[in-house]
Amino acid sequence: ELESMLDYCKNMKETMDPVMNKIAETLEKSGIKAIPSPGVMEARMGQYETRHVNFMNAVPGTSIGTNRQFYITNFTSIAPLRKAFEEHMTEQGIEKVYWAADDGGGENAKSMSEHSLDLRGGLDCRENH
Repeated sequence: ELESMLDYCKNMKETMDPVMNKIAETLEKSGIKAIPSPGVMEARMGQYETRHVNFMNAVPGTSIGTNRQFYITNFTSIAPLRKAFEEHMTEQGIEKVYWAADDGGGENAKSMSEHSLDLRGGLDCRENH
């Protein structure tokens, strides 16, 4: 499944690179540093089901009083992905990643958060702006 996600990411990078590069260029011309971050993946789980992972549809913030940077995102039951994403976010200055809907799942079953991504989208899709 991880290999399938890696293939998906490679294909999406190849397809989306021109668009993402243009977005980064536009942001940087406006004085905003763009930091490419992995975070949207999918993989086939058997013949009929797909597991979606989306760490970008999240709620970032700063803790009042401590100024700690945090990031609340969708849980995946694939532990190596969580670990790799937490390490990446630490490198970006995020002190704590919180995982939403982290019940259930496992190598052969989706977590509640992964099911939710199939039907309703991630955290930011549901946040009132």
